[in-house]
Amino acid sequence: MSCFTYFPHKMDYRSCKNILLLLGVLLIFGFSPRPCAGAGLNLHDISVAQTLKFYRQVPHLSSEELAYGRKIVAGLGYNAQRVFRKMCLMPGINFAKCKETWTSLRGPKLSYAQVLAFEKWSSLPAVTSDLGLKALLAIRTMGYEACRSFRRYCGLPKMTPDCALKTILLLNRFDDAQNRAAQGLFAVAGMNAVQALDSLGIIARVHDHQARAAGAFAGVAGMNVGMLD
Repeated sequence: MSCFTYFPHKMDYRSCKNILLLLGVLLIFGFSPRPCAGAGLNLHDISVAQTLKFYRQVPHLSSEELAYGRKIVAGLGYNAQRVFRKMCLMPGINFAKCKETWTSLRGPKLSYAQVLAFEKWSSLPAVTSDLGLKALLAIRTMGYEACRSFRRYCGLPKMTPDCALKTILLLNRFDDAQNRAAQGLFAVAGMNAVQALDSLGIIARVHDHQARAAGAFAGVAGMNVGMLD
């Protein structure tokens, strides 16, 4: 499209050319980007700095342990760092348990779904660092749909950290259709942890189209626990 499209009456070719030249000069000399403060930091450095803030909250760390942890954290990926931040806040955490966590995190990489599942579980009341280590080992065995089911399960009233972990084996046995049915049931208004656990036994006995039908039924607008009886 030519300049004449915008200035059809008063703009001749020479004027148009001069304006374009002026714009070019302004772009080169007047609007050249300037480095902002901290431009030398990349996203990994920023994530490491954030994670180290959590690590420094671990009780009774010596200067040597802080220096050691700084090197380890710098070698962790983003997903692993997010999990480690949660571990640093759990009651009972110490340097020895941090080392156990690092050993686990240096194994196969955690998926984003697994990170979200661990973060949801860690928000439950009465979580401890000992249970956190168990949760990390268990959650890394879970597939995508099982992780989604687990997150919804952890969000139910009356849920406890230990009870949630005990369902992982069952969720891992479910196929995708069964897990989606579980997700639908966990989202039903009024559902609590005890009722959800009972529903898992029912879901374990249905397959394929039956599981899909159960999920669809649970997703009906206005569905509540009383309507499931």
